Amino acid sequence: MKVLLKDKKHNTLKIVIDDNEDYYYLDKLVNAGDKIKTVSYRKTKKGRKEETVKKKYVIEIVLEQTIFGTNNLRFKGKITWTNSDDVPLGSYHSLTVEQGSKITITKKIVKTDEEILKKAVKTRKTKIALSVIDYGEAHFGILEKNKIRRLGSFEENINEREIKKTENNQKKYLKEYAKKLEELNKQEQPGIIIIGSTGFMNEHVKKIMPDILKKKTHYCKVSNTTQRGLQEIINRDETGKILAEEEVSKETGIINLFFEKIGKKNSKTIYGLKIVKEKTMTGAVETLLISDELLKNEEIRNIIEKNEELSGKIEIISSQHGKGEEFLKFGGIGAFLRY
Repeated sequence: MKVLLKDKKHNTLKIVIDDNEDYYYLDKLVNAGDKIKTVSYRKTKKGRKEETVKKKYVIEIVLEQTIFGTNNLRFKGKITWTNSDDVPLGSYHSLTVEQGSKITITKKIVKTDEEILKKAVKTRKTKIALSVIDYGEAHFGILEKNKIRRLGSFEENINEREIKKTENNQKKYLKEYAKKLEELNKQEQPGIIIIGSTGFMNEHVKKIMPDILKKKTHYCKVSNTTQRGLQEIINRDETGKILAEEEVSKETGIINLFFEKIGKKNSKTIYGLKIVKEKTMTGAVETLLISDELLKNEEIRNIIEKNEELSGKIEIISSQHGKGEEFLKFGGIGAFLRY
């Protein structure tokens, strides 16, 4: 996402959608009642025969509903402004936002919105590919801004016992796995590849790793080699250094610390709406932790604004990764206190 303009005085944001991940952030950014303006198409009648044609307009609506499409995001609401008299004000319309769309949003810009924008415009320096492998199956994914994009699985038809039985079968399986990694590397062009496995599998994989991939590949131990193992790779201590600059790793570290302190009954770590709100109002909160799923809640937004007034920090936690989902199930709101 590119931010072309952020004018808090006139309640105006102008942004450009760069990729599919931006739909996630845009959905968190806008709320019912905000005004959204962009280029759109609308059917209109033309000529004596009143033939229906699609025409291009610039249309602004007051947002009522957001709908996720396959490769777009749609906003529904009543039209408040248009660049043509052909379009009646007050009528309903859907604005479709795609990659490359330029959007003007009119809304009160608060701390929450600035944090969302900060996450949205943060670009990854290096694309990271993940894989878990055991004899019989392997899984692949790409670490994105806030989640893992799964790239599919590789399963060998040879029975797992047969694979382990002979050295030739092992080599055949690992050779096929190496080919899949080369295909992934060619298609996605990651800067880093992290492979997780159990036992001595990593040592076997190292022996067959193509030269072109050796320098960019890192290894770690995992207890689960199903698709869930991809998330475990992110949570591993040895992976933390590799992902130190990645937002999902930062969030995972924060939530791990939060749960560790809760487990030790640390008096400066709290959770739950009532107590967090109470401590925020007194200025006791040093860092407020909020799940992204709660950002449209008016009471939560008021807490965030009060926390900003009193110079508190905020961490918005994505619910799209394992620890973030765990935090949401725990209530989605917590805090580290100053005193």
